[in-house]
Amino acid sequence: MRKMILIMLGASVLCGRGNVYLQEAKVYEVKEEEVIVEVSDGNLYGFYGSEWELGDKCVLIIDDMGTEDITDDEIIMEVKVK
Repeated sequence: MRKMILIMLGASVLCGRGNVYLQEAKVYEVKEEEVIVEVSDGNLYGFYGSEWELGDKCVLIIDDMGTEDITDDEIIMEVKVK
């Protein structure tokens, strides 16, 4: 948990555009190197990566870009959870 907080704070300083938040997710679909994950409220997010499999769990570090609308939120980092 301590590492996660440090990563989040570092990401917030680097981005500086909006608020940074964490979101737990589960891999919903993998198409070549595009990974689609689903979060608890049913929203889907996508990122590019390799070595991801259906059902993998991860934590997303997301910048809200200073808006209320989640459609412009940007994934800063994804961390696989074992």
